[in-house]
Amino acid sequence: MLREIVSLLVILTAAPAFARPITLTPAEERRIEQGEIVTRVQESDDAIKTVTSVGRVKHPARDVYLLMTDFKNYPRIYNALESARIDPADGAIAHYQARVPWPLPGRTVSVSTILEPQANAFSWRRVGGNIRAYQGELIAVPVGDRACTVFYTAKVDPGFDWLPTWFLNWAQSYVLPSIVHAIRDTLGKRQGPYWEAGVSRPAFTQEPGTAP
Repeated sequence: MLREIVSLLVILTAAPAFARPITLTPAEERRIEQGEIVTRVQESDDAIKTVTSVGRVKHPARDVYLLMTDFKNYPRIYNALESARIDPADGAIAHYQARVPWPLPGRTVSVSTILEPQANAFSWRRVGGNIRAYQGELIAVPVGDRACTVFYTAKVDPGFDWLPTWFLNWAQSYVLPSIVHAIRDTLGKRQGPYWEAGVSRPAFTQEPGTAP
């Protein structure tokens, strides 16, 4: 059951300036250049911490932005999501239902999103649902024309009172790197549910079959 809860945190995981959430040390920069994903828990007095994972993606920053703002198709990227839909009355609101193991009660969340396409960035915050806290941001910083560094920041509390805060903080720092892995896999492998025939997707700048 803990594995399923951790998987849920992967998914549940707004300043228009979109400054980088953390400043990387030279050692961290070198690790990222070598393909590692750096994760850092931000110091604060909050019981539930904010966590940032940073990794290099060998695809344009614009493509990362297009993929990660394709909210309606999130269940095709993340198995932990049961469904996703855009609010017909407000395109900035998305509603998600997460997969949870029986007999846990279902988890839902509605988020309001601020897009900053010129910066290849967006942020989100919870506006409804039984997930207690969910906020964060993604920034894709170009590295040349065909690569970028992805900063993914999230703060998540799924609302299970019996889960201790130390576990929630550990789980976030453990699973947040999988978001960067999912971006790499979806854009790099070009296979899986997201690439099935008939799926309406953005027009990526780097088409399938082209060199990274």
